[in-house]
Amino acid sequence: MDYISQFDSLFKRKWKELATEWKGRGKDYYKILFVFPNLIKVLNKYLILPKKNLKIADFGCGDGCLTQLIVKYLIQRGNFEKVEIVGIDISSNLLSSFQEKLSRINRTITETYNLDITNHFDIGKKFDLIITSFVFHDIIRIDNLVKNINKHLKINGLHINIMLDPIFSEIMYHKGVLKVLVSKEVLIDDTIIWRKITEFPVITELGKIIYIPHIHRYLGDYINILINNKLLPITIEHFKAENKSLNNYYPFRNNKIYNPEIFQFPSTNLIISKMGI
Repeated sequence: MDYISQFDSLFKRKWKELATEWKGRGKDYYKILFVFPNLIKVLNKYLILPKKNLKIADFGCGDGCLTQLIVKYLIQRGNFEKVEIVGIDISSNLLSSFQEKLSRINRTITETYNLDITNHFDIGKKFDLIITSFVFHDIIRIDNLVKNINKHLKINGLHINIMLDPIFSEIMYHKGVLKVLVSKEVLIDDTIIWRKITEFPVITELGKIIYIPHIHRYLGDYINILINNKLLPITIEHFKAENKSLNNYYPFRNNKIYNPEIFQFPSTNLIISKMGI
């Protein structure tokens, strides 16, 4: 097994191990508290809604907390006959939660696929919207993931990627709160696969610190990978947390891992791209 494949296998095993604890972050997780309001603005501006049937996929869907908010909002905006929702994840436990949440929404048809999104696959469907939420910086073979997005996005379909801002990752790296695993750059076919690999501390609702895989790349690396796969970047949105939105949320208010940087610098960004012709 080569060097890249060893880390790829290691991280996939780790994500399966973390699935249960990760599931507990859904209720008040900050991506809902301050990502979703910004996401609404992007959807209003860039998503072209079909007249009858809306098709949405979430690659690396997790337990579906963010996806259900997006679907509920879009149903309010459009008069659809039905909304088809697909969740894809490596964890069968998280997929069960996804199915349970999304199937409660009226006029929806929900399917789940227990697949590795970094392996090539084809489920035979094309989507108006594909979401990747806090996935890009967690996986080794991002090139394979973007190829899968390309394969399943309609012409002029929208891809929204939500991720930890690479600049914020660097700030945390220099602050010394990350566990450094590899600091050597690796390329495949002139594509940056990683610039360094660390483990990023995340705090569960019970206050336990867990470390998740984190792949460091520059923002330009992500843009190049999208363009190389015919996904045309439209805009990049940067935003940071506000004190008022996180007043009662333990991980940010009562520890020094992210504080005070979480309120001083943009910690999250959206990369919005469309499928070209």
